[in-house]
Amino acid sequence: MKRKIVPCLDYEAGRVVKGIQFQNLQDQGDPVELARRYAAAGADELVFLDITKSRDGHPFALETIRAIRAAISIPLIVGGGIQSLTDAAAVLDAGADKVSIGSAALRNPALITEISRHFGKERVVVAIDVGPAPRPATSANPAANTDSRGEENSSGAGDVSAAGDVSDAGDVSDAGDVSDTGDVSGTGNVSGVARASGAEPVVYLGGGTKPTQISARAWCRQCEYLGAGELLVTSISHDGTKNGFDLEFLGQVSRELAVPIIASGGAGSIADFVDLFTKTQCQAGLGASVFHNGSIDIAALKAALAQAGIETGGEPRAGLRPTREPDFSRGNGLLPAVVQDNRTNEVLMVGYMNAESYRRTLAEGRCWFYSRSRQTLWMKGETSGNVLRVRSIAVDCDADTLLVRVEAAGPACHQGTVSCFEQEYFEIGTLEETVEQRFAHPREGSYTQYLVSEGLDKILKKFGEESTEVILAAKNQNRAELVNETADVLYHLLVLLRYQGVDLAAIYAELANRHGTKQQFQKRRDITQW
Repeated sequence: MKRKIVPCLDYEAGRVVKGIQFQNLQDQGDPVELARRYAAAGADELVFLDITKSRDGHPFALETIRAIRAAISIPLIVGGGIQSLTDAAAVLDAGADKVSIGSAALRNPALITEISRHFGKERVVVAIDVGPAPRPATSANPAANTDSRGEENSSGAGDVSAAGDVSDAGDVSDAGDVSDTGDVSGTGNVSGVARASGAEPVVYLGGGTKPTQISARAWCRQCEYLGAGELLVTSISHDGTKNGFDLEFLGQVSRELAVPIIASGGAGSIADFVDLFTKTQCQAGLGASVFHNGSIDIAALKAALAQAGIETGGEPRAGLRPTREPDFSRGNGLLPAVVQDNRTNEVLMVGYMNAESYRRTLAEGRCWFYSRSRQTLWMKGETSGNVLRVRSIAVDCDADTLLVRVEAAGPACHQGTVSCFEQEYFEIGTLEETVEQRFAHPREGSYTQYLVSEGLDKILKKFGEESTEVILAAKNQNRAELVNETADVLYHLLVLLRYQGVDLAAIYAELANRHGTKQQFQKRRDITQW
């Protein structure tokens, strides 16, 4: 079984944040930039979690989801506030490969089955927060019935009660019933979920702050039975501790269930991931702050796992396979593969692929080639860490040449240069990268940093001024001034777009949608009046 490394982006108000159980949150960066970085570094999957959607009821961050989807090729799981089939459809349409549902599934277990039947179980992830059972309330310990914020654990409409029942859950035909022993009786009625006995771990709500008396093991089994394709299990007593995953509980449920499990909570070192994959059957390990702050490098983590005999790699997105298959009967079974930067269009290198390296490229989403001198397969970045993450593959009209568009984790050339070809290269994406660097790493005296610190009004004012200068230069038929001012407009436009969380990939996607690679100009919007 291949294991997966899954970074998590906790999202709030346009930024990635991180705390412990969603408390004391600190800014970690831009979601699109982080997603792009993790994909290029070798992440197998990505989780995007809107941590305030359920509480605040704000609209889904669909534009951000679309931008992340445009920026990465690895599978994307999106969660936070998904309460219905309609919600799931909106998130999937925006580019998510899977949806994650948590408390909504407890309130209405039928939702698991509904989404599974409509979109396929492989697109349904149920998030389960697991922790120690609450202590019985006594006169000497009245706090036992309150959560960490002092709120009583009694349920309202639709909440999980202290008795462990899921109120308002309704009937789920053919779903099975979890009895008090935690067994699925197959009676076809979900009237409640088994209580935990003794010190057995229980399900938590409210971002891991509100314990119920629902058996975590029983709920995991029920979710699998109802149609979940995957479980995201967070051990809240380990979350933020960096002392390792909850191997006891994760080992138990991963052996009992056939459904894949993503383990979350406690990752602090590479050794923690090695322990997770050697001591449990969990398919994936999730991390957040350890990746955000750089204490664990994904490429180094994967190298360590490989050294421990643990194979990693996720399934590529369905769109990775080209519409036309290459013909490996030509060229003695070796076809040239032109590697191009997906953002700047710069040609990075040319390698050769045979049928097996092509298959592995599709399966892993990373570039594999065949070495003609060594007569063996090799993966770009295997030793240097400069992995080429595949965004798309195209095959030419004769089916004997491949064009592989990638995101590079570092220099493509073994001599340490971006490209193997000597060239003075500039493309609008190069300027975008510079702007992004200034946003991510403010520098004293930087004009970009000055604009950002002044805020949106200043950026809009400067964009307006430069646009006016373009108009005046054109009116005066001053070609040199027109070129100069247009360059200023493009720069200020990129700053404005970046400030608003929009990258060029979203613009390219819109242009491609209008015009397309097949020059379908009729899709362009009609202009009825000026």
